[in-house]
Amino acid sequence: MPGTVRRIIDRIKDQRSSGNSVVALTVETRLVLQGFDPQRFEYDTPDDPGRLARIEEIAGEMGVEIGDLMAEADAEPDPEAAPAPPPEAHESLGSENLSQSAQDAARAAGIGRDAMGAGARSSAPEVPEDHPLQGFRRIADDALAETGEGDAGGRSGASFAVLMKSSLLIGLYSITSDRVFCDLLRYNALFTWFLGGSAAQADFDPEAFAADRQDALASAAGRAFFDRIVPEGGRHKLFSSERLQPNGRQIKGLMSQRARA
Repeated sequence: MPGTVRRIIDRIKDQRSSGNSVVALTVETRLVLQGFDPQRFEYDTPDDPGRLARIEEIAGEMGVEIGDLMAEADAEPDPEAAPAPPPEAHESLGSENLSQSAQDAARAAGIGRDAMGAGARSSAPEVPEDHPLQGFRRIADDALAETGEGDAGGRSGASFAVLMKSSLLIGLYSITSDRVFCDLLRYNALFTWFLGGSAAQADFDPEAFAADRQDALASAAGRAFFDRIVPEGGRHKLFSSERLQPNGRQIKGLMSQRARA
């Protein structure tokens, strides 16, 4: 019957999250980053051999048994076929408050005002080597060294590197607006460590910062940065860490058309 992929997605989310909404969102993000956005699959979507083969592989990696659902599929899986690419839509960043799930994820990762304390910005945190931001920081620095830096923000004064790394943090923690991000940055030693010393004492105006960040993202250098970051992060399985709350559709939307093709 049609809709097998959607039913498999539902089962993966249900079994892996056990009713925990934060974990469910993390699982959904992992699926989005691998080309299986639940919003693109309905219960009447025709079964496709390539998609079935890939979702079967993902379910196996996550330890979810889907043999009964595969037996009901209308198409036999073809291991040589690839799933359709993920959508290109950007997520809205209009809300002024962090979602509850993002707050929960931030606390689990040890970030935010409660976790950091008033004086935390002035001292560098001891970030464990297995923290996913360690890997993302190395990849981001390599990408900046390879692709070269674009223009600094003319309104906020933020460097191109800070604008790009901030965009990555916003996507990795599902932060809902530049105003929320700039507020977190005043108290969050983990974020300032990730951005580098130039951001340690910064107090960016949110509107100026947002405008500069959008300009940087729209530039060729900005697209090249994320064309490097997203595949590398996926290759090293950094997006799947429970210490993050990544917004898969938003992160994919930061890549260029060429890279998504």
